Amino acid sequence: MPRHEKRLCPPNAVPARLPVISLLIPLFRETEIAQHLLARICEIDYPMELLDVCLVTESDDLTTREALGKTILPT
Repeated sequence: MPRHEKRLCPPNAVPARLPVISLLIPLFRETEIAQHLLARICEIDYPMELLDVCLVTESDDLTTREALGKTILPT
């Protein structure tokens, strides 16, 4: 690295605060995956308050919307 360039973080540095992580999960015509998927998301080894999970569906995908409607979503 040239001398005039500054390193923003030393190598192997641990950030002082963990970042918010956004997960965009597209779903289309899913009937059975909703409950399993949400259970797996809850198993992610990361602070839940720093996870922004967005389940993305098509506006006309009633199959997936109905399956999600029968599922208890984590808060």
